[in-house]
Amino acid sequence: MKKIIACDIDGTLAYSDTEISDEMLELISKLQKKYIFVTIGNGNYMHLYNQFIKKYIEKIGKEIYVYVLGGLECYKTSKKEIIKIYSNDLSNDEKNKIVRTISNFIKDKKIIPDTYDQIEDRGSMVVFSVLGRKANKELKKSYDPNGEKRKKFINEYFKEELPEFEIKIGGTTTMDFTKKGHTKAFGIKKIKKMFNCKFKDIIFFGDDLQEHGNDFPVKELVESIEVESPEETLIKLNELL
Repeated sequence: MKKIIACDIDGTLAYSDTEISDEMLELISKLQKKYIFVTIGNGNYMHLYNQFIKKYIEKIGKEIYVYVLGGLECYKTSKKEIIKIYSNDLSNDEKNKIVRTISNFIKDKKIIPDTYDQIEDRGSMVVFSVLGRKANKELKKSYDPNGEKRKKFINEYFKEELPEFEIKIGGTTTMDFTKKGHTKAFGIKKIKKMFNCKFKDIIFFGDDLQEHGNDFPVKELVESIEVESPEETLIKLNELL
């Protein structure tokens, strides 16, 4: 029997940049009676606070471990307090190199965004949103649905220019840049260590398990269930009750 449920957030527990539903929170509350429930999303803490944590604290409030930036940072969260457990920030030199390389790529490829917020410093991660983080949702959804454009960008440009960094596809139009080896597998290993369990005790749910996806590295370590939407997550999580 599994002991820990680890869930991605964007596209899994909630739609991108959308607050988690009451129905999903109600299900999480039920699951917490049988399992340890943790989240491991790619957003930074404030992004996930607005999307998940704030409403979770208001509606449930039970202590929960929230792994952000793919597990590169962790916060213990409850109604009483929010405590940062650890972080793995990029250095300023590392961030500057990544940002400079992305800026050169945008210029070389003549990429015209929908909104001009393409590069975001998340501390442990730099995120490149090709069309802009706040671009039109339908435009973002149709831009690269199977990730092939971003795979090409990574394989033909970024791997050559930034070989010392990990680069993964995330969200609908984004690419995530971290230190080498800092993928969601790093986060899963942290979960295993923190809760003193085995990999076989953990089950993971995510929407980005294809090659180059930010959930993909998790597959090598634990049982991983791919979902296409929060609605499908509801169905599959209910099967664990």
